[in-house]
Amino acid sequence: MNVDYIAIGQRIAARRKELHLTQADLAEKVDLSVQHISGIETASSVPSLEAVMRICFALNIFSDYILFGLIDKTPNSLIVEIIRHILASNPQELENILRHIETM
Repeated sequence: MNVDYIAIGQRIAARRKELHLTQADLAEKVDLSVQHISGIETASSVPSLEAVMRICFALNIFSDYILFGLIDKTPNSLIVEIIRHILASNPQELENILRHIETM
């Protein structure tokens, strides 16, 4: 099995941007250099397993998704995904979420 470092980097970059984090923000959270984060995202650097796990933790995302693009859709994983979105929401988005839930 070949490791697709390009896809891994793209998924990390996409998730980082989804959370409105800069490469510097992520680098600080995971104690890596900005250059290394940039290299991982562009597949010019190969991350260690430890670096991948720290990045997954900082981005609040499952390693299965970062490494393989797999999305777990079990009930518990859906709850985690909902909570992840709620935690990343701004106050206006939280109000919208609450209104939507109340109309269900």
